[in-house]
Amino acid sequence: MLAEKDARLAAAERDMRERLSAKDALLSAAERHKDALLSAKDALIAEKDARLSDVRKSHARELASAKHAADLARGVLNVRGLFEACLADVWRAAGGRPEDRASVSEKLRQLVAAESGRCPGLVAYLKMAAADNGVPEPELLRQAGRLYEVLSERLHSDAASGAGTTSLPAELFERSGRATMVALAAFVRFTGRNLALYSSDGAAQRLRLRAIEPPASPCRDLTWEELLQLPLEDV
Repeated sequence: MLAEKDARLAAAERDMRERLSAKDALLSAAERHKDALLSAKDALIAEKDARLSDVRKSHARELASAKHAADLARGVLNVRGLFEACLADVWRAAGGRPEDRASVSEKLRQLVAAESGRCPGLVAYLKMAAADNGVPEPELLRQAGRLYEVLSERLHSDAASGAGTTSLPAELFERSGRATMVALAAFVRFTGRNLALYSSDGAAQRLRLRAIEPPASPCRDLTWEELLQLPLEDV
């Protein structure tokens, strides 16, 4: 009787081991299948993100080209004129009106104010440009507020010397530094334009900026996560 009992127990134990082994095999197969599905999902997401990035870059290039042609048709022939056109676009987006009596410098100050400014989206984009180009954020925001002053000084200097105005000479920023160049390029890019298209000699510094298509409400407060999703490209 004991021998028969031991035999039954041994058989039950073998059956238990076989069941557990089959269960483990099923779980392992399920894990492998799950991993395969997750890998396929990640690959699809990566492909989708890459295609979306390409589409955004393509749209941004087309928009920049169209705005460049429109600026030339309106007679925007120098860098200060370009900046004034960009500032007018952002001012309208921020709810301002063309007939507002505030000076260009005052409008710029209101737009780029880090606290309680009229265009938080622009400030967020400028901060991202500072991070992407290794420029201290406070310095870039400070130089952004001085852009009209710097560009006007250069324009007056050209006129006094008889050199004439140029679209975008690299030496324009020799005294003001890289922060000023990044600030100007980012300000221009925020309006859908590309500063490189306005360079007269192709000697402008190479920068990295997010390819942005101005949203329906560009002056809303863009989050850091939203900006990080925008494709980064050399301009």
